[in-house]
Amino acid sequence: MIEFLKGKATALLGIALLVMLGMFLMVKADLSTTTTALTNANAAKQVLQDDSNKLSAELKAAVTETQDAIAERDALAAAIKNNEQSKSQLTAANTQLQQRIDKLLRDSNDDHTKSWAADYVPDDAVRLLVNAANCAQHPDTADCLRTDAGSIDNAVPRNHSGSASNPVPTAKLRPLSFKPSNAVADIESVCGSWQM
Repeated sequence: MIEFLKGKATALLGIALLVMLGMFLMVKADLSTTTTALTNANAAKQVLQDDSNKLSAELKAAVTETQDAIAERDALAAAIKNNEQSKSQLTAANTQLQQRIDKLLRDSNDDHTKSWAADYVPDDAVRLLVNAANCAQHPDTADCLRTDAGSIDNAVPRNHSGSASNPVPTAKLRPLSFKPSNAVADIESVCGSWQM
């Protein structure tokens, strides 16, 4: 019977060892799986951290760009405001000078001036003067015909080749020199000379 008990004890001990070995192998497999999952999680965390750093740098660049755009907008708004103020001042000065010219023409005692002020100006002449004024204000405009004779002693060049479609030879054209002046002072000096 001792033998029998010894055999049973050995069998039980063997079964216990097998159960413990099975549990050890299961724990080892779980540990390996957990280690792999932890490694993958660390790699994913690093990718997310890199993405976060990249997005943070892009956000800082966007904020800087936005601040630059705001500063440029403010500078443009100030320039537009100054331009509008200058425009309104020039418009007021122009209106004032026009009223002064009209008054001088109306109140003139000179018959020649009164006659000149009352004369009809043909539409073609007005159109020509308007075009000349536009050309003077925008000297780089390509559709303006700005030629001169070169001096007051020379005649305006003409095309003697018999072509009626091009009376002025284009090869000899030279642009008029445009020199901006103080228009208000020029008009006031002219208006002042009309006073009687």
